[in-house]
Amino acid sequence: MMREISKVVVWTVCLSLMCVLSASAAVSTIIDTILQVPMTTVAPEIDGEMDDVWMNITRTPMPIYCTDNDPPEVWTDISSWFRVMWDEDAYYFFGHVLDDEILTDSPNDYENDSWEIYFDADKLSETTYVDGNDFQWRYVYGEAPPYPAGLGAGEWMETDYGYEFELKIDAADVPFALEADHIFGWEAQVNDRDGTERENMTKWHEPSNDSWLNPSTFGTAILTDRQVSDILDVPMTTVAPEIDGEMENAWLIAPEVSMNTYVTTEGVQVPDMTGQGDLDFTFRTMWDDDGFYFFGSVIDDIISTDSPNDYENDSFEIYFDADNLDETTYVDGNDFQWRYVYGEAPPYPAGTGTGEWMETDDGYDFELMIAAADVPFALETDHIFGWEVQVNDRENTAREHMGKYCNPTNDSWLNPSLFGTAQLVLITSVKPSAIPSSHVLVKNYPNPFNPQTTIEYQLSKPAKATLSVYNLMGEKVATMVNKAGENQFKFDSGAYELPSGVYIYQVAAGNEILTNKMMLLK
Repeated sequence: MMREISKVVVWTVCLSLMCVLSASAAVSTIIDTILQVPMTTVAPEIDGEMDDVWMNITRTPMPIYCTDNDPPEVWTDISSWFRVMWDEDAYYFFGHVLDDEILTDSPNDYENDSWEIYFDADKLSETTYVDGNDFQWRYVYGEAPPYPAGLGAGEWMETDYGYEFELKIDAADVPFALEADHIFGWEAQVNDRDGTERENMTKWHEPSNDSWLNPSTFGTAILTDRQVSDILDVPMTTVAPEIDGEMENAWLIAPEVSMNTYVTTEGVQVPDMTGQGDLDFTFRTMWDDDGFYFFGSVIDDIISTDSPNDYENDSFEIYFDADNLDETTYVDGNDFQWRYVYGEAPPYPAGTGTGEWMETDDGYDFELMIAAADVPFALETDHIFGWEVQVNDRENTAREHMGKYCNPTNDSWLNPSLFGTAQLVLITSVKPSAIPSSHVLVKNYPNPFNPQTTIEYQLSKPAKATLSVYNLMGEKVATMVNKAGENQFKFDSGAYELPSGVYIYQVAAGNEILTNKMMLLK
């Protein structure tokens, strides 16, 4: 288990969208991203503090400033992010706000520092609100439930640089059934009061100030069946990635995990940073019988490696506690800190494995394989181990920032008990029986996919089958036909030049029509 962190400012990167958020890089266009909402097996305590489970959910940035206002001159004036998850009992929300002044003295609650969340239960994108289907709920900073303009039970936490808000909406109050694959409209907004007025609004999806009038402006979200808990799942892969520093489809089975904290005991503090572009990162991990795989993506405005001390250079550090016994000092052969300085080639002076670097427009990526013989534990399903990731960021003549997955101190190199917790897991597709009594459709795999995915089906007797793919507007975008006796479609989205998004697919055979959803994620 990870140690809980309170009053720590946290930053993240959206799934499939690396977004540098600063006043000079404000976004004023629609974000074309389907928000995936994972299912949690551990309900968080609603106290305004980040429980361990929240750390394993990618935090989504709100990079849009409403066009009714000028963007702030500095990012500490107002910047915001959120995380969402669900279970059978509730829909959970955690919001992070960077705000230099918290004010709630207006008689109009929408002019006060507050969160607003929006639902379109059936995602029909109506242009006016429909009773019982479309909702705008507002939560003013410091308010306690019952809320005048919102449902649920929440708690606020003031931080050094703003505030956080944690919310639970019971299943009975959520405007749709909490079931995997449900698609709904979603928007989030933060109102920022400075001086005597609401000066700024940040949003997730769309820059207009019309969400309170028009549900068609909302973005799209989907409840997924990917499970998260307070232990980070490291899935087993059946396809080993090519270690070349480039993201490939094999990595899509591995959840993207955010940097959750800056090291708060050393380095430049948040108000002195020019923006999130100074330092941010995400990572993915997976394994097979041959090795442990790591892929890290860093946002960094300056890449520097000119210090004689490698820990002061731009670098990744990964930490293992092989038996997860939480010792407070390193034990030889069990606890490890490995460092990989940007641009280094193997063999690494302070690490093991084989890796490749790739400079990107926003920073750099690093892909690494650690051979099974060098991993400090047996690569076996259900093994639990201690785990931490750190990025060192050199600016000018010093290591100015450090970002981490779990713990905000600079003591991981001394104390393994500060690591987070991870587990090797096996992800398998559910296979139907060899001779089904009726038609069976297996969920496509991989999902999400890019550009190819496999759709399996089995029929009670051989028959010709037709695959039809529809976008969320109900338009048919692709058709394939199989001969009798075949049992799968190899669907290639590239052949149809389809954009990223959620698609409905149907397999028709005889009088039977089988339907499911899939996500193309480029």
